[in-house]
Amino acid sequence: MGVTKVNGVKEYQYFAGGEWRTAENRKLFDVFRPYDRGLYARVAAGGRPEAKLAVDAAAKAFPAWSQTTPAQRARLFFKAAEIVKRRRADIAEILAVETGSTISFATFQQDLVAATIEQAAGWMYLPRAGGRSRQSHDVRALISHSRG
Repeated sequence: MGVTKVNGVKEYQYFAGGEWRTAENRKLFDVFRPYDRGLYARVAAGGRPEAKLAVDAAAKAFPAWSQTTPAQRARLFFKAAEIVKRRRADIAEILAVETGSTISFATFQQDLVAATIEQAAGWMYLPRAGGRSRQSHDVRALISHSRG
C-alpha cells in the first residue's frame, strides 16, 4: 500500500502509473504534528520527475478512460466513495493528527469527501465539450446504484 515503518515513523510512497513509487533519490519530506512539533511521518518528496511520470501515466490511460461509458465511470466514483466511507475512522485519525484538528471535524471532512465523490459520479452524465451528450441507457445503472 505504499507505507512502511522505519524507526517507528511511517514512510509513504506516492502512487502513479498503477503502482506505488519512491521519489527520485529516495527523497522524503518530514510531516510534523502541529500541536507538539513531533515527527509524524515522512512522505515521498515529489518533484518535476514525479510530476512528469504522473502526467505521462495519465495521458497513457486517457484513451481507454475516454471509451468508458458514463455508468462505468460513475461506478468507479461510487467505489471510491465507498472506500472513503469504509476507511472513515482511519483517514479521520490521520487527518486529525496531521492537521491538529479534532476527530469530529476530521470525520465531518471524510463525510464531505465521500459526498463530493458521489456527486461527481453524477457529473459523468453531463454533456461533453462540443455539445455531444454522453447520455445513454446506462442512466438506469446510476439511479439504481445511488438508491441501493
